[in-house]
Amino acid sequence: MMETPRFRTTALAAGCAIALSALLGACSSAVSAGSPIAKSPTIGTSTTSTSTSITGTNTGSTATSASGSTASSPSATRAPVSTPTAASPPNSAPAPVTAEFLRQSSLPDWPVYQWTAPQLWELNVEHPLPTVCGNALGTQLTHGVWEGVYHSANSQTMATEDIYTFDSASDAAKQMTLSTPKCDRVTVQTTTSFAWQAPEAQGNVTHTLFVLQGAKIAALTLRMSSDHDYNPALDASLLEAMAQRLSGS
Repeated sequence: MMETPRFRTTALAAGCAIALSALLGACSSAVSAGSPIAKSPTIGTSTTSTSTSITGTNTGSTATSASGSTASSPSATRAPVSTPTAASPPNSAPAPVTAEFLRQSSLPDWPVYQWTAPQLWELNVEHPLPTVCGNALGTQLTHGVWEGVYHSANSQTMATEDIYTFDSASDAAKQMTLSTPKCDRVTVQTTTSFAWQAPEAQGNVTHTLFVLQGAKIAALTLRMSSDHDYNPALDASLLEAMAQRLSGS
């Protein structure tokens, strides 16, 4: 049987199709069996860190990346900040010093004047003893002066007690001798204490009381609105109370 040209062409085309299919299958198997192809990095995904710090704290900074991960970094060394020393507030005296001041209940006519507890201050500059009769007291060297201020219900009446600590008992005794009144109006005087009433000036009367104990002198000044507001007969008991408080008894 003789083949026609049409039949030969059809058979040739079919054979080529079969050969091409086999060739493509072999290529696909070779690709899947080989090493994986490395992927190129994606543009625009590089990590960018943003540093966030909290002002005023010493907890370090936290780095936050664009992907959301965080990492702690050590805090930078801060220079020490110097702050001014504030003055001592009232009533901040140590207990031994506080105990040396008069109780407000010991002041004259306490129920009438309603004396407050003393506000205590440490005086860091030279604070001279109160002047009596214009006595020249000279230079006073102390190891500190504490002052207590007592207020009353009468705005024109107040009391101030200063406690001086001198270099020695002999220096304190010398200052006591210089301070002792050389004029009249002394209401009480002993070897270690005195009370003196100044002349009335513009309706105000001032009483000054001194007590010596060792290297310390307590000086109390009472400023009254008139000479009828205070009885000098109270000076003796007031000096005794001052001496007991100063000695710690």
